[in-house]
Amino acid sequence: DYAFKGYSLKKFKIGKNVKRIGEEAFFNCGNLGHIELPSNIQYIGPRAFGRTSGYLTIGCNLPDYDTFLDSPFNGAYLSSINIGNSVSKIGKYSLSSIGGTIKEISIGSNVKELGQFAFRSTKSMRLLIYCDLPDLESQSYGPFYQTTLDEIVFAQRVSRLGCNLFDYSGVKKIIIESNLNEIG
Repeated sequence: DYAFKGYSLKKFKIGKNVKRIGEEAFFNCGNLGHIELPSNIQYIGPRAFGRTSGYLTIGCNLPDYDTFLDSPFNGAYLSSINIGNSVSKIGKYSLSSIGGTIKEISIGSNVKELGQFAFRSTKSMRLLIYCDLPDLESQSYGPFYQTTLDEIVFAQRVSRLGCNLFDYSGVKKIIIESNLNEIG
């Protein structure tokens, strides 16, 4: 925990043997450039990348967090987020409360589980979705609760959208490039 908190890091690489990133490990490190989380990561602590900036590539599953304050990216200013095809879970509050406006968020084709408030209070210019989004009827609020999205693009692979996905969100434009045949 707190390993590099407040350091002026400009570049770093997470090795293939790293399984855990502790609480506030890179908190307030400024511009980290490219933050890449490989598939070997099993745990990311609360606010691990809080108040940092750069672009994010996620190759690992993201666990559930208790509140938006525990999000590993709380207060981070990320220019883009690419959630790779090796990711199957984006947990509760995991990408919530990111500061600034993200140019693009891309969700890969193998995501099967989206946690409640996963992207809560996040602002993005463009959201690209390459996976069917699951039913979330058991959740009071969906993963995109209170997000501000300029544009959502449902790519060719998407055939189904579940319930409670975009409640209380501001969406300006929706583009359906897919063979969408069910909207929950």
